Amino acid sequence: IYKETGKLNFNESCVSLHNKVRGLYPFPGTYFDYNGKNFKVHLSQYEICHHHNTIGTLKTDNKSYIKFVCPDGYFEVLEIQAEGKKRLK
Repeated sequence: IYKETGKLNFNESCVSLHNKVRGLYPFPGTYFDYNGKNFKVHLSQYEICHHHNTIGTLKTDNKSYIKFVCPDGYFEVLEIQAEGKKRLK
């Protein structure tokens, strides 16, 4: 297993992404790039629904949730860690 195995691609199904987070925790872990920075995902959940949003778009209220749009629903990050920072819930 290599570090590149843990890179999240939001074109995949949200169930697949959630299972990748569960399966690769704690080593090597899963991560994604956003605005040139790496963010590590420690815990996630998903919501399957129909939507008309652009795949890969970030949805947030800047306080309590972070969701990414996937082809079959939303992938929600429950615990995240920015590079060089503490883990946040």
